[in-house]
Amino acid sequence: MIMNELSTVNKNAIEAAVNAGGIWSTADADSVQGKKLLYKATQGVDNKISDYLNTPLIVVDMMFIQGTLKLKDDEGNLVLDEETGETVSYNRPMVVLIDEEGHSYGSFATGIFRSACALAAIFASNGHFDEPLTVIPRSKPCEKGHTYVLEVQ
Repeated sequence: MIMNELSTVNKNAIEAAVNAGGIWSTADADSVQGKKLLYKATQGVDNKISDYLNTPLIVVDMMFIQGTLKLKDDEGNLVLDEETGETVSYNRPMVVLIDEEGHSYGSFATGIFRSACALAAIFASNGHFDEPLTVIPRSKPCEKGHTYVLEVQ
């Protein structure tokens, strides 16, 4: 299920679409180019958004997909289940930003998810961006240390 025509774009609607196994995207899911873009994003992203902190990204499309996040400890080691020995992982929405050259930037960060939902609600309320949007990933202090956000330039 691909949703890109929501009457009210909000965090809950996007999360519900993604949790149902779908994709929420600003890409044109009816065109071959849009389908290729969606497929590429489901196969993995080119870059982590966190690697581009304070760097302007010119975003032409955005999508939210279900991804699997592997749990890591404070040293960055994968956490293993004590009973099964398997890597502890869980599904959650991943934000994928697509730039003008087709490069993708992804993040599971809650702050990026919230920022991207707000961007979708404001700049893509009709289901797509009318023009490219310049965003800058930032790290901001918060109660638990820091959070990542997307600022509009």
